[in-house]
Amino acid sequence: MKTFGSLHRDPSKGKIAGVCAGIAEYFGMEIWLVRILTLTGFFLLAPPFFFVGYVAAWFILEKKASRFVS
Repeated sequence: MKTFGSLHRDPSKGKIAGVCAGIAEYFGMEIWLVRILTLTGFFLLAPPFFFVGYVAAWFILEKKASRFVS
């Protein structure tokens, strides 16, 4: 069984808040695929649900800790 890491958002790889980048990393998917699925869901399935979900994830998920070596 595959073990997942922690779910976080990654603003360094993200376009808006890094939510899709964090979800892609968590599930081991490509970032562009998660973005396409999110936009498809927003425009075709349930716009209010995806909008509220994205904004909620933006505020709830912690930022990924940056690992800069000095």
